[in-house]
This record gives sequence, structure tokens and C-alpha cells, in this order.
Amino acid sequence: VNSPTRPPEAAAEPAPPSRRTEREDSEKAAEAQREADREAYDALSGLLAILREESVVAYTRLSLPFAGAGTPEPRLGCTSEGLLLDLSKGAVQRLVTPWGTLPLRYALCFQGYQEPEPSELARELAPRQAAYLTGTESVSLFLSLDERPAQHLLGVRKVSGPRFAVSSVLGAALPIGELVNVDAGECVARCERWERLARGPQPRAALRLAAALPTKTTPVLNELLGRTEAVRAELLPLLKRQKAVASARIPPAEEDLIGAMRRANNDVEKAAWELRSMRRSEDSLVSQRQGHVTRAQVREALRATDYDIDAAGRLLDQRRQISRVADYIMDQRGLESGIGWPTRQEVEGLLARTGNDEGAVLSSLLRERRATVEKMVEIIHTDSVDKLLAVENLFIYGLTVPPTASERAHVEALYGGEFDRSAARLDCFLREVGALQRNLDELAPPDWRPSRAELEGLVRELGGAPAEAFLRALRRLAEAAPKLGSPDRETLGRYVRLGECDEEASLTFAQSVWKLMGGATASKAKEKPKSASARTRQPPANAAPPPRSRSAAPAGKKRGGKGATASAPDPADTPGPSRAEAEAVLLAVNPVGDLTAATELLKRVDVIHRQISATFPLLRREDALWAASPAREARYLSREPLSQEERKEGESGAKHLLRRLGAALESLKDILAVDEPAEPPQSKSAVLAALAEADARSAQPSGVPRQSVREGLDAHAFNLEGATRWVRGVGSLLHRQAELGIESREEVEAAFEDHGQDPDQTTAYMEQLGGLMATVGASLPRVGRADAKAFLKLGADCASSAQLASLTTACLRGLSHLLGDAEALLSIGVKANALTADDRCYLIESLHRFAFADEARGGDGSAPSTSPRSTPGEGDGDGDGGSDGNSGGDGAAGASGEEVRTMVARAIEYMRKVSEVQVYLATFPELDQPSRVAAANALDAAGLDRKKAGRALRDELRKKREKDMREAYNRKRLLSEAYKKGRSPPSMMVVETAAEQLQASAPLRQPVSPLKRAVCELSLGADGGERSKSPRPFGQPRQTGHS
Repeated sequence: VNSPTRPPEAAAEPAPPSRRTEREDSEKAAEAQREADREAYDALSGLLAILREESVVAYTRLSLPFAGAGTPEPRLGCTSEGLLLDLSKGAVQRLVTPWGTLPLRYALCFQGYQEPEPSELARELAPRQAAYLTGTESVSLFLSLDERPAQHLLGVRKVSGPRFAVSSVLGAALPIGELVNVDAGECVARCERWERLARGPQPRAALRLAAALPTKTTPVLNELLGRTEAVRAELLPLLKRQKAVASARIPPAEEDLIGAMRRANNDVEKAAWELRSMRRSEDSLVSQRQGHVTRAQVREALRATDYDIDAAGRLLDQRRQISRVADYIMDQRGLESGIGWPTRQEVEGLLARTGNDEGAVLSSLLRERRATVEKMVEIIHTDSVDKLLAVENLFIYGLTVPPTASERAHVEALYGGEFDRSAARLDCFLREVGALQRNLDELAPPDWRPSRAELEGLVRELGGAPAEAFLRALRRLAEAAPKLGSPDRETLGRYVRLGECDEEASLTFAQSVWKLMGGATASKAKEKPKSASARTRQPPANAAPPPRSRSAAPAGKKRGGKGATASAPDPADTPGPSRAEAEAVLLAVNPVGDLTAATELLKRVDVIHRQISATFPLLRREDALWAASPAREARYLSREPLSQEERKEGESGAKHLLRRLGAALESLKDILAVDEPAEPPQSKSAVLAALAEADARSAQPSGVPRQSVREGLDAHAFNLEGATRWVRGVGSLLHRQAELGIESREEVEAAFEDHGQDPDQTTAYMEQLGGLMATVGASLPRVGRADAKAFLKLGADCASSAQLASLTTACLRGLSHLLGDAEALLSIGVKANALTADDRCYLIESLHRFAFADEARGGDGSAPSTSPRSTPGEGDGDGDGGSDGNSGGDGAAGASGEEVRTMVARAIEYMRKVSEVQVYLATFPELDQPSRVAAANALDAAGLDRKKAGRALRDELRKKREKDMREAYNRKRLLSEAYKKGRSPPSMMVVETAAEQLQASAPLRQPVSPLKRAVCELSLGADGGERSKSPRPFGQPRQTGHS
């Protein structure tokens, strides 16, 4: 190496790896693999010992249908590393290991996903449950461990769907791997690894589990849950023999014995003391009630409040109020609200302990169960996607087997986004896309194979069968494209859409366009003969000389020379209309695609364009084509017909329309976009001038295109003034759509109408809205453009635009804060996960009420003169609304976070009162339940006194109900009288119609109700038939023996 003859760079080259180094590396990798397998095998043994423990089996009903460690099956799936519990629905529950899959039987149950059903497994486990007494599994053990893991025993972490990765077993951490599918060779290798582990020394999992428990008799379930859920059944006889229990006058119930053991953590002596304490609380509460309640009611109240005597007394005292609030909370249960499914006993106990505070109870339930509910929602969604991506559906959907990660992510995005978690709609969509994907070879054009995203776009736009017809028609047009001027694919697609995906109609239209462009004539003129004999065809010997044409040049004269005669122009050299113009002309004539009518229309366009453009130089040929449209001209003449003199002078509706368009372009010259030159420059100086003009144009903001001017005339019935206002308002804003973040044309037109078609006000409003969203749009993700528009519309009467912007910003911040507070939303009767448009509007109006209250009041502190919904009531305090105290100043300008929170708190308090009014009236099921608007109006009329508002609204609803019942009784009585007189009773519709007619004919004369008169006249006949022998006149009361 150190030889001077060897170059120095050669000594620095790395030596090639030797066989010994490779062998050492492979041995190290194999040793690391064996060590990882040993750790995973120890963890598997500990996990199986935990899952087989009697208290865990009694609580979860989980069963392992194999003995010992079993034999994993690698063909059913493996993990890259670690252990995985797959608890999917059906018969696919499994424990996945690095060596294969082990079966297990367990039902992951909760409402909305899977309901528990009695099975053979439950009957098998019934004899074994005698060792431990446990409750039902309201929340899955594995969901509880994911939220609060017992690291010294078992820790799990939820992954996608109903799958839980084991993160630790008996204090030893485990890596978290992924599900993998292995081939046949890898299956053999993994089986050999498992056999090597099974033949080796076995871990003592039972001893390790016992060492991890506080005592040898501690149930594993209690350590996993962190509370005493499993009661040792052998301790109950010992508890019954305790002196305090055996000497009791009334033997305690079995439920009380189990409850005492749970409270005492399976300690017999402490359980006996708990039973004495429970008995004292029951006796004390019964004596306090002085016979007004039974002992059973007291016992039920104590169990609901966990034997809190004060809370139990409150539950008995306020039974009706607590029951009403409990009914409301029970109606809020579910995954959408986030509180899950608490039992009524739990809800009433929480209400009793919190003083019937609905908000505190909802907050407590939401805080306790929100994380678990979110996991349940994710499990439901993943299960739906798993059903869609079943093996039998993948070929139908055109997806790979198994689906790739990107395909699964795409299906999940479609399910949760576009199709709003509707599996049926998504299944139909994927089937239609899959049908196109399978038949793509015979549907797609030869030079274009659409991607799956393009196929999905076609199905969204057209549907399944129309999309297939579209592709077939497009393929046929693509094959005929060389004979149609070789249009691009977008143009061919436009022809197919114009032909409504009909092959013949689309091809006919494309051929008509090419003929109108002059393409067919040019092709024939340029066509060469196929053979040389055809090119030099000689006349027969005896043929007469051909006649000389008038346009032919005389003999001896060169064509175009001094004595040449002008010849007819070659049709191939005559330029035709452009493709866009030809399409527009063919669509304008009637019937569509008529070549003769299109040719005549083109000639007419040339004439009127030459005549009118001399007066209005801004007009272009496309403008003349727009004005010469027969349907548009007919609409114009129906509104403004021509006089006889104008017809004699050769005027037409198209000329009038073109002049009006020219006048509109002249009046809008200051905002109109500069048109591109009709023909490209030919000389060098012209090119330089065009480039300079283009640079000057790019330095200035581009204006409104002339297409907007034509649209304005169409939208306003060719009224010049209205079209000009529309272009300055709507057209200019649509041109700035990207700058202002405008969503659609309908949004601008609605704002234009709301502002009285004033272009200046509309432009200022849209600029203010765009600036507002640019300022707060990114920082407040929960609010959107629609919320900002609602606040701007509600505060349209503000003194200045700056003040309106500041107040709207404060409201948007408050709305974002409120939408993020699920507890507050539940307290006002709004579900955060199922927010409707009415709910959002209600929140916006309530926040606006308190944000704009100070500004609506003057400096004298008087209430704002707006509607009752926007005016703070008398009981609302000073109504600061988050302002800094300057009554006539900027209001909420520069509102701090504290002021915004104050505004939100006052709005929540107001909406909570509205909700309480509705909850109070819900206790009267015989009455029609009021809406939020009715409850809010009643609350405002009562000075924000919810009790007074509830009573007033209750009385009003009772009066309405009595009135409806009285009218229904009168209808039945009158019909019964008509039937008794021997006449067939008329239908109720006929009766009500006759009553309305009588009311309209004699509105001032009402001695008798119109309904009664109608029934009597209908029952007597149209001619007023003969009455009974002693008729009773209308209006005279029936003679009876009592008053």
C-alpha cells in the first residue's frame, strides 16, 4: 500500500466487501430478527394470559378458540412488527402477529355500529361468570384502554377503523407495525420462525401477570379499567355473615351488596361499613321527607346520586324540573352531539349534584366522552369504506386487488366529502366509473386514454349511461377528425355535448361546421388525381375543340398579362368564417345546423357590420353576429317593434340592436378591455408597435370584456341604462373574481339586487367582503364567506364602512369561538356535529344582537329602534356588547379578546334562556311546540324573564289549541246535522270552499259563522229546498231546558 510506484488515489479507494463481512452482517440481522421475535412472543404470551383472565372474559365476552399460543396462519395476514387486534364486524375478528393470524371472538358493540346479541359464546361463559360479578360493557374495554392505558398491564393504541395496535404488555413496550400480505415463500419462512419459538423455552406469562397485580386476588379487569368493576363472588357470603349485615332489620338487596363491594374495592369489612352508611342515609332521607315519598323512591334517588344525601334530597324535591331537563339531555344523546349514550340514571344523578345545571352536565358528559365518541364515529366510517372496498366489489369499481393506499384514501375522501357519508350513492357512483374503466379499450378514442379522474368527472357531469354514450360519440368524431379540419379534443367534446351525446347528431354538426368554414371546398380544390393518366387526360381524336370560356385568356397572352381577362376567384382561396363563428352561426339558425340559413345569416352579418361599424368603431364582427341572431332579434322586436317608416328605410331589429350595443360600448369605454388585433401584424414596424401596445396593456389592469356588455343587454331586456349599470356593477366584479374571492356569478347578482342595482354600492360591498375574508379567512377556519355576508347584511345601517368592518370582524371572531365550544352549543340546543343552516342563522342573529347593540343605541343609552329580535330586553343589563364604552364611537372597533368573549357569553346566556323556554313547553305534549323565533319573541316581550315568557307562551298556545278544538267540533257538529236531515253530507273541502265564498260575498254581515251557513245551504240544495216543519232561524239559539 505504501509503495511509491502506486498512485496515492489508488490507496484511498475502499476495498470491496469480503465474504466474511457479508456473513457477519447477515448473522447480525438474523440475531436481531430472533431477538425481535422473542420479545414479540413474550408479549403475545402475556396478552393471551390477560385476555383469558376470568374477570376480563366475564366483562368483555371475549373468547380465544385455541389452546396455548395456538398456530398463526400467515396466509390470512401478518404484521410488519408488533401485535394488532382487528375487531371488525362479522367473523373476521383476529389477533395478527408477525408470524400470522390467530382467531378470536369478540363483538365491538355500540349504538350505530353493532348491537350486542345473545350468542352461544355467552351461554358458554355463563357458568364461568360465577367467579366474578361484572356489569355490562357499556364502552369497549379496548376503547377505554386507548384513552387511559394501564401501562403496567396492557396498553393499546387505536389505528384505522376497528383495529387496535398493542403498545405495551406487562410493562414491556412493543413497536407498532402495519398489516402486510406475504407470498408463499415468505409464509414458509414465517412458519419456520414460529416453530423455532414454539420449540424454545416458554415464557412464564401467568407468573409475570400475577407479579404485576397488587395482590394475588385482585381481578385483572379492575386494574385495566382503573376502577372496581369486577366483584369476587366468593366474598358475598362472607359479607352477608358480617354482624352489621346479618343483624339488619331488613336484609340488604343483592344489588346493594354488589354496590358496597365495588365501593369498598372487594374489602369485606369496608363493604359492611358501606352498607351501614347506605342504610343510615336511606333512613335519614326517609325521615326528612316525613312520609311524602316511599322508601323505594329514596333508594332509587340515592343510587342515582351515588348515595350523596344532599343531591338525593334535591332530586326528590325537584323531581319535575330535573326530569324535564333530563328529557332534553336524553334527546341530545348520540354521536352527533358528542355525549354518547348516558343512561337516564346517570343524567339525573349529575343534574342533582350540579343543582339542575344543564350546561354543567352537558359539559361534563362531553368532556368525559368526546374522545371516545370521535373514535366511534371513525370506526363507523371506516367500516362503511371497508364494505365498499370488499374483494367482490373491487373488480366492479375498476380498482386493483387489493386496493392501493392512494385508492383507499381517494374512496375515503369521496365518502366523507362529496357524498356526505352516503354509502349507497358512492356505491352507485363507483359502479358507473368502474363500468367505463372496464370498457375503456372500446370506448375511448385511439389517441386518448382518459384517466380515472377524468372518467369520474364525466360521470359527475353526465351520469353513467350518458358518459358511455359521450365516449362512443367522441371516439367516432376522433376517427373522422382528419376530414373535419383536425379539431382538438376539447372542440370534439363540445360538439358531442351540443349533440346531447348522440353520435349521428354530433357528427352531422361537426361536418356542417367544416363545410361552413369552407373546408370541404378547399379539400376538393387541393385534391390531386390519383393516376398520371388522369392528370394528362387527352381528348379523343374525333372530338370537337372545347368551347372557350369568357374568363379564359386569349391565345398567345400570358395569364395576368396586359391583355388578360379577370377570372372567377378560386373557392379554395376564399377565406371562410372561423370555427367559433361557424359554430355560433349554426347554433343561431332555426333549425340548428341548417347550412343554407347559416350562409344567409353570414351574408347578413357582413352587411350590417359594414353599415353600423362606420358609426360605432368599437363594434366587432362577433357583435354583429350577436345582434343578427334570429331569436334575439325576435325578442327585441316583440318589445320595441319597428315603425312603418323604419321598415321602408330598410331598418331591422338587428341594426337597432347593434347600434344599442355600440352605444353601450361607447359609454363603457373607460372600463372596457382592449381587444386583440383581428389580424397578426405583417411588417417589422407593425410587430414592434403591437409588442409595445401589449406591454402597455399588461402594465394596466385589464378591463371588462365585451361579452359582459352583451350579457348585460340580454339580462335587462335590451335596456341600455340597466345594462350599463349591470356591467359596471356585476360585469366588472366578475372580472375581478379571483382578486375578491367571489364564489359565483349568482353571488354578485344577488348583492347587486340587494343594493338596489347601484354599481358603486355593490362594488364597495364586494370589496369590503373580499378584504374582510382576506383578513380573517385564514385565522378563523370555522367561519366562512356566507357568515361574513350575513353579518354585513344585518349591520347594513352602520354609520361608516370602517365601523361595519370592525363590528363584523368582532362577530366573526365570536362565531368562530362559539362554533368551537361544543359544550356551549349543546347547552343552547344545537348539535356541533350536525349544525343546520337554521342553527347557523340563529347563532349569527344572536351574536349580531349583542355586538351591534351599543352602536344601535345612541349616546343617551336608549334601546335600538330595530326589530324585537335585534333589541336587548330590559333585563339584559347595560348591553355593552363588548365595546369600550364610547357610545357614539367606533363600537367594537379594535375589540379585544375579552370584549369578544363577553359578547359571546351574553349571546349564549340569551340563547340558553330561549332553549329553557322551549324545554319548559316540551313538558306540555298536548300543545304545539313553539319554534325558536316564537320562544325568542316571547322572551323579548317578557323582558328576558324566561319564567314569565314560558307562562305567556303556554297560555297563548293553550288558547290556540282551544280555538282549533272548537272549530273542529263545530265542523263535525254541522256535518252531523246535515246528515240527520237526510241529505248526504258534503265533503270537508266543499264545505270550506263554500264558507270562503260566503265570507267573501258578505264580509260585513256575520250573524252566523260562514261555515255553518255553507253547510246548511249545501245540505238544503242549491235552490234553497224546502226546510223542516219548524225550522230554527239562523242565529237563534236552540231552545233547551237549561241555560
